[in-house]
Amino acid sequence: MLDAVGHHPYARFVAGTSRQLFGVALAGCVLWRGVGPFGPVAHALGDAPPVARALAWARDGGLLDGVGWVNLPRRRPVPAGFALREEWDYLWLPSASALATADAAVQPLVDGDELDALLEVAYPGSELRWDSPIVSQWYGLYVDGRLAACAADRTFASPEPDARPTGVIGGVAVHPDYRGRGLGAAVTAGVAARLLTRHDQVGLGVAADNDAAARLYHRLGFTGRHALTSIRPV
Repeated sequence: MLDAVGHHPYARFVAGTSRQLFGVALAGCVLWRGVGPFGPVAHALGDAPPVARALAWARDGGLLDGVGWVNLPRRRPVPAGFALREEWDYLWLPSASALATADAAVQPLVDGDELDALLEVAYPGSELRWDSPIVSQWYGLYVDGRLAACAADRTFASPEPDARPTGVIGGVAVHPDYRGRGLGAAVTAGVAARLLTRHDQVGLGVAADNDAAARLYHRLGFTGRHALTSIRPV
């Protein structure tokens, strides 16, 4: 599959988390599915017309049976038979040297109650919490002994023996009392620096309408970008 898409960074990201990968390569499009941390999910790379044809073929042929959603290159309108789930961007560091800075004060967290209390006020809509199964380690920055910012290593490794997981950052949050001090950038860079010691690709996801976060990540060096539209069968 990776050969078929030229080892596209987004495909590397999802393949590294998945098992039971299979799909189809058609003219101008590759569509595949796999079982990852969120269950069966499908993905496609290619231009809109061949992707639409591949989706219709896959749905008629059962390739999408049981799939929760499909991630496509950004597009509107949503293909017939599907509804919009969300629009988001996968961002990645094009190289280890691209990381603009790293804060040595970023440290692993050990207090789950402290972390969850921060998320409750700083990022209540986050799907991640201390005991989230897709989080390997939480990291944070303290100001005057108080946890002021956090970010998670949410790298998820496929059980397949030949899978090559990529580093993934999530759950970036800054307490409202400490915003505007660059702590979000500092904690993100600190976690990225740690992941770069273990992975040759590090990335993260950001909502398509979160311009402030996207600009922050771009300044840090996350200049690789793949715009996505997630759709679900109806």
